[in-house]
Amino acid sequence: MAILSVVMYLILSAVNGWLYYIYLLVIGVVSLAAFIVIERKVVNPMLDLNLFTRNVSFMAGNVTALLNYISTYSVPFLFSLYLQVVLGYNPFVAGLILVSEPVFMAALSPVSGKLSDKYGSREIAALGMGLIGLAS
Repeated sequence: MAILSVVMYLILSAVNGWLYYIYLLVIGVVSLAAFIVIERKVVNPMLDLNLFTRNVSFMAGNVTALLNYISTYSVPFLFSLYLQVVLGYNPFVAGLILVSEPVFMAALSPVSGKLSDKYGSREIAALGMGLIGLAS
């Protein structure tokens, strides 16, 4: 409920104004707060929130992954709009141009898996994020 309300607020507010659908944002924040309060009091929670407070490396890994996915997947989204709106390509051609990223990801994932087994995942992930930052 919380995620749906916040996402709907962001989508609809971009079209009709940021204050018009403010109730969706309020519902999302209240739902998230209620979820956290309930999950802390239940004996067997759906999501153990202590993972985020007691295990710092788990929390840091999740925050890092979130930032990585935001940076990685915002570029193709904006680039697809650029290809279609600015350069005038149709959606099919824009999709063919953008398909190179997942093809390279699928081709290089076994190599990166072997490298992370050999050298550790932190170094490989940091190198990958650095390369993404340089390429953007």
